[in-house]
Parts: sequence; structure tokens; C-alpha cells
Amino acid sequence: MSSPDEVLKRISITDLTKKDLELAYALVSLGEEKSSADNHMWGAYIKEKYDQQTARRLYAKMFISHIESVLFTLRSEALEMAEMNSSEEFSQAELILLAGKTYVLSSKAEATERDYSGGIKNDLKFAFRCFAKVFDLKYKPDYSGSGWQAFQDAVEIRNRITHPKNPVISMTINDNEQEAMYKALNWFLETYHGLLGELRQTLENSMQRRLLYREK
Repeated sequence: MSSPDEVLKRISITDLTKKDLELAYALVSLGEEKSSADNHMWGAYIKEKYDQQTARRLYAKMFISHIESVLFTLRSEALEMAEMNSSEEFSQAELILLAGKTYVLSSKAEATERDYSGGIKNDLKFAFRCFAKVFDLKYKPDYSGSGWQAFQDAVEIRNRITHPKNPVISMTINDNEQEAMYKALNWFLETYHGLLGELRQTLENSMQRRLLYREK
């Protein structure tokens, strides 16, 4: 009887990727049904139909992709507010990066616009800082604790399975790595909600001041 390692050695990257895509499509179809609100059903479906490693790889990819979309929204909102208020708080370089662009010189020594891709870790810090700045918030994420370290680990895991060098080692997500991804998600949600919580409080305070002014 073949050992798990021997079986893994016979699995190609193509096969693994195909299984990830199949699970992704299955989850999309499942989400279109009303019963998909039952989390127990989701868990049972994944456990019954797909192996643990496939589910973990999909989790890593979808988790980071979701955060990238959130950061895009934060940058877009910051840029829109800066342009609306003709803000001089941002440099021209910051405004260009908020738009997700950068410039390089072509072979003809001409400036060419390109999409910016500086890595999700730097992008996260930049998006949070600019969003807080444009709304005059004092909120600052904690980049010194274990949550931020877990987030960095989660990014490395996603990068590793997206660009694997070895089907056995690169594509396998162990228990500790899965825990790191859960911890990374919790850190991000706490950080994101902390930012939005301060924004909500700031807006509510501003509205109350306006109401008091009108009453006078």
C-alpha cells in the first residue's frame, strides 16, 4: 500500500490546480442556493467532497484575494476624497499610487504608465495610512505583534502555493500554517473594523456638532 508521501509525489501541479478550481466553482454554485447560509452545511460539503489540502489551498487564495479587494476599495475611497477636497495632504507620487499606477522609462526613454504592484504587505500599510489621513483619523494598525507576523506568514503561504517549486512540499499546508492563516484573518478583521469604527465615530460626532449648531 502506498504511503501518503508516495501518493503526493505522483500528483502533478496541474491536477492540484484543477481540484482547487473545481472546489471554487462548486462553492460559487452552492452560494446561489438559499440553504448556503447554513455554515454547517458548507463545512460538511467541503469535508465530504474534497480533501483537506484542497480546502486549505483554496482558503489561502481566497483569503488574500479578498484582502486585496478591500485594500483596493480603501485606496479608491482615499483618492476620491482627496480629489473631491482638492487636498494638498498627498504628494503627487502618493496620488499616483492610490490610483494603482506607476511610471517607468521605456526603451525609447519615454515615460510609460503601468499598473502598480508593490506587494500586499506594503500595499496594506499604504492603504490604511492614506485612508486614515484623508479622513483625519488617528487610528494606526499594530504592526508589532503576532497578528501582523501571522499575516505576513499567510502571504508567504499563498505565494508558495501559487508559484510552487515542489508538488509535495510547496503545495502542502500544515496545521501550524492553517492556524497562522486563521490568526491573520482575525488580525485583519480587527484592524479593518478598528479603522471603520473610528471613522463612524468621527462622522457621528461631526453630525452631532452640526445639529447642536443648528439648534443655537
